[in-house]
Formats: sequence, structure tokens, C-alpha cells
Amino acid sequence: MENHLNHIYLEKTMNKLMSTQNQLITSRVVNEDRIMQSIKDAANKEVKANRPLQGQSPYLINAGIQFTSSDVNVSLLYNRIGERLALVGNEEFPSVFERPRNQLDFQISKKLFASKGEIKLNVADILNNAFYFYENLNEKTAYNADTDRMFNSYKPGSTITLGFTYDFNLISKSKN
Repeated sequence: MENHLNHIYLEKTMNKLMSTQNQLITSRVVNEDRIMQSIKDAANKEVKANRPLQGQSPYLINAGIQFTSSDVNVSLLYNRIGERLALVGNEEFPSVFERPRNQLDFQISKKLFASKGEIKLNVADILNNAFYFYENLNEKTAYNADTDRMFNSYKPGSTITLGFTYDFNLISKSKN
């Protein structure tokens, strides 16, 4: 089951665009006991029978604002995913979940030299939130510091890119 909520707002007089995309997603893997008897992982251990779909977030939020003019483009984008199952557990090892994470990206570009050139600055993952993976010991998907165990965590870092492009127009783009 998937519910979408999309919004796009455009104000032409100021060349602004704001958009959001929100999704609520429900998916589960449910296996009956008679089927589970034949499903084993590589170590011959029974896998979890009633669980979320691996890698599927229960929600997704995307939002952005953009300003555009004849020579300048600016955008700010936000993304958040819900808690998701990273590794499926079995009777010996608990499932590993990934905690939600916020991401914020920024881009600005300016056209130069009669629009033949463009300079562009990108800053990706400004917030640099850590990825947290935890062993779910209480069988609830939400992280609980009292019962769950940290499996792995890392910060990917932010990325800053500055680029320049120029169109030499060596081959005529129009046909006479």
C-alpha cells in the first residue's frame, strides 16, 4: 500500500518554485509457518517470518525551493527517509535497521559570457548526519537506546563541487 502526497507551488512573477513529495508506504513480508519450514538462510537458520520489506522505508519526504532567472539558478533540496530494515535477521542474529537521516543539498549557478559559459557550485549533504545501523533486540522498528545495540555508524561527509562549463559552439546547432 502506498500513499502519495505531492505539492508543487509556482509563482511566475518571482520565478520561484517550491515542491514537496511525501510518501507513506506499507509493506511487509509475511510467511505462513508451513512455508517457513522450507525457507532457510545460508547457515540453515530460519529467517524472520513477519517483517518489513528489506530496504523499504515506511515514509519518504522530499522538499525543495528553487529560484530561476535568465542568468541565475538557486535551489535548496531536503530529503528524509524513514527507518528501514538493512539486514534480515534469523533465529540466531537480530535484524539490523537503519535509523532515519536528513539530507540537505544546495546548488547555485550563474551564466556568463552571453550565456555561453556557466559557473556552478554544489554543496551536497550539508547536514552530514551520520548513518546509524542498530541490531533490533526488542522487535520494534523504532530505535530504543535501552535495548537495541549499535551495529555500525559513520558520517559520509559533505561534498563541495565547483565547476565551469563553456560552449565553444564549434558545430553550428542550427540548420540553414
